[in-house]
Amino acid sequence: MALAEKSLVQVINNIVQSILGTAFGVILARSLLPEGLGVYQLYISTAAILTTVGTLGLGQAGLFFINAEKEERRHVLYNLLMVSAALGVLCSLFLVLLTTVASGFFVLVPNWALFLFAAGSGAALLSAIFQYILLADLAVWQICFSGLFSRALPLAIVLCALFGKALQVDISLFAHAVGAITSMVFIWVVLSRKHQFCKTRLDTTLISRMVRYGFPLSIVNCLLILTANASIVLLRLLIPGALSEIGHFGRAVAIANLVILVPGSIGPILYSQWSRSKGKVDVPTLQLATRVNSIVGATLVLGVILMAKPLVLLLYGVDYLPAIPALRILALSCIFKAVMDVWLNLLMSRGETRTIPVVFTLALGILIGTSYLLVPTFGIEGAAISNLVSNLAAALVTFFVLRSNLSEDFPIRGLMIRLSDFAYIRRSARSIWAQS
Repeated sequence: MALAEKSLVQVINNIVQSILGTAFGVILARSLLPEGLGVYQLYISTAAILTTVGTLGLGQAGLFFINAEKEERRHVLYNLLMVSAALGVLCSLFLVLLTTVASGFFVLVPNWALFLFAAGSGAALLSAIFQYILLADLAVWQICFSGLFSRALPLAIVLCALFGKALQVDISLFAHAVGAITSMVFIWVVLSRKHQFCKTRLDTTLISRMVRYGFPLSIVNCLLILTANASIVLLRLLIPGALSEIGHFGRAVAIANLVILVPGSIGPILYSQWSRSKGKVDVPTLQLATRVNSIVGATLVLGVILMAKPLVLLLYGVDYLPAIPALRILALSCIFKAVMDVWLNLLMSRGETRTIPVVFTLALGILIGTSYLLVPTFGIEGAAISNLVSNLAAALVTFFVLRSNLSEDFPIRGLMIRLSDFAYIRRSARSIWAQS
């Protein structure tokens, strides 16, 4: 299957997962209401940050060492397993400790739900690492199924709880954990059967090399996830008792993320492909990828901005109407994410792991600074504006970093959308349709 076809399969998979995730979010939003959803969102955002920090960029490092450094797959897998298992346990224990100690920040849930949620977060850490190995194999269908497990099972659980009139925050956290653990087990089974990576040895030198390569990337990942979740934390800190506001803002983010769904699906495939040649790609191809992502992103942004009120009413109901202004602002900011995603994947495939953290440190600093200025006065709209300014700044800096990194000239006029770009999108869609 060619790159365009694999990319489109991944796009379709992400659309299906997004539909399942949206259905899950709709049920929670309508059942828990904004305040209960805000409690749930605090746990999810905290776990997402801890999971991303705990990966240490080892997934991307493993992919790079397999594709670019030509290390034996099963040897890389075994050593990744040893490290990631320890990191998963530490992540789970730290999450339990944090939520217990910072009880003023979190709303405590029953111990059984907390422990299971922590175990699910540890499993999510392992899945985040080993999904990159599936990408190294370009195993698109296995990636699709692992994602479907993490979405479909939680949806089934909350549906059962809803019909049994037992859906609360603790059941929601339990459902999230079951999906993460099942996805991790599926990835483990697929990789162990294909590579038999347990029949090798512990290589501390290889682990050290992967950590050295992956740690700068993990800083990028951490900055990305902090940027994505910082607004939730800052709303809790800057507006006393802001659980309902967190619920509103979380639903605005959920709808806005639909904008980045399609262009974001292509990024990992591009990274896997480009890393095989250590980021050696001609400028016209890079410009085409950027323009295609821009077209798709801008089309979705326009749709979300025009249909914001009907979307909120249809999905979440009148309780979430205060989220509409923030939703429109957040959707607009996603255009910059779509464009930047292509450039970041090229920089990472070239091994440029030191300059990228600077970009996101700047973006996170702008987000936090503008949030402190805007959130106390404008609430969730101020948080949305902070995200817009932060994404714009990050996209501009990434462009200039990439431009200075390329040996060829990368003129801005090459990013102007052309009619041929629409023809390219149409041909790719027809190709995957013919393949199916």
